[in-house]
Amino acid sequence: MEQQSRWQARKNKRKRHWLLNGAVFAVFIVGVYLAMQWYIATRDISALQNPLPAPTVIYDQNGRVASKISSSKMEWVPIERIPNHFLEAVVATEDRRFYQHHGIDYYGILRALVRNMKAGEWAEGGSTITQQLAKNVFLTNEL
Repeated sequence: MEQQSRWQARKNKRKRHWLLNGAVFAVFIVGVYLAMQWYIATRDISALQNPLPAPTVIYDQNGRVASKISSSKMEWVPIERIPNHFLEAVVATEDRRFYQHHGIDYYGILRALVRNMKAGEWAEGGSTITQQLAKNVFLTNEL
């Protein structure tokens, strides 16, 4: 009888230990989530208005464009001129769950983490189209 009560006491102690660790982990995750939400809300997003570097335009004597000088080979195109099937193809390729999340796909990040750990290398990314846009607008490739 005494041995059974010691066993029960150990079992209860382990259960309390796991519950405490789970609660601490949950508080940590909620804290990280709230910190991320605060950080995102305080960012200056005015750079999104003109995300591409504007080229220097050289005009000829008649006022026509003679040349454009830019370090970027990209040109701005209004969204109305982009075919809808192209937009759907980009979403299907880059971020299948685009319409199910609000910019950060936690399920996608977790999935990529698990697959990368199984592969032992970078096998998959978990970023969304929104995260890729933010990275390209606010960060540089410089180390």
